[in-house]
Amino acid sequence: MKLAVLYAGQGAQHPGMGQELAEISPAAAEVFQKLDALRPATSAQCFSGTDEELKETKNTQPCMFAVELAAAAALTEAGIKADKAAGFSLGEIGALTYTGAVDLETGFHLVCRRGELMQAAAEEQRLQEEAAAEAQRQREEQQRLEEEQQRQLEEQQAAEAQAQRRKEITSTVLKVAGALAVLAAIVLTVRAILISKWKKARREKERRLAQRARRRGDNPEYQRGDAAPAPEEYDRPGQEKNVPQGTDDGTESPAGQSGRKPEKGSGSRDRRGKYTPRH
Repeated sequence: MKLAVLYAGQGAQHPGMGQELAEISPAAAEVFQKLDALRPATSAQCFSGTDEELKETKNTQPCMFAVELAAAAALTEAGIKADKAAGFSLGEIGALTYTGAVDLETGFHLVCRRGELMQAAAEEQRLQEEAAAEAQRQREEQQRLEEEQQRQLEEQQAAEAQAQRRKEITSTVLKVAGALAVLAAIVLTVRAILISKWKKARREKERRLAQRARRRGDNPEYQRGDAAPAPEEYDRPGQEKNVPQGTDDGTESPAGQSGRKPEKGSGSRDRRGKYTPRH
């Protein structure tokens, strides 16, 4: 029966790997010693390194290579020799070293260099991702600032439009108030003119009446008639007046003959004896 050995790739590492193997196999311990000479503290990382430390590619690949070659040495020491060897990714270099295609020192240098390059590529990719994230953040921030500026501009324009509307409304109100003030002044002026004309017309009418009264007072025809009756000859308010129909000598007065009303223009006297001409 033929035996084949398969070497694993990166990802199979774990803290403490290879420590027990180095303790029970001198051949395995010798491999770790050789690799420590090429890369110091390789065995220490395998035996006591943390999970985070072993996850770094520059540490993972040298440690995985050292454990795999130490295990192959332990099998050889026990008299077990594989007929075939194969590996996945990192394990390919281990398989080539086990079969003698490359010696231990060359294979280990190759693995170390491979780990460093992949670590640098990972770091570069991380930096690129961080740069891309930062660029995206800056674009979002710039977009936010532009939106904020646009919002402020719109608010400013809205405020200016509102101020313009208030100014227009104020101007319209002032114009209307001015027009109302002018209208009120016109009304007051017309009222004053009308009152002045009415007063003037009233004074003119009183003057004409006074002139007419004086003319009638100078005319003997308007001076006829008896004196006004005494106040006691009238009844109380609300009763009919007891006006005598004649004079003391039995004859009727000119204004009271046969109970007829005095003619127009004959005039009358009040209780105080004041004569008022009739028109």
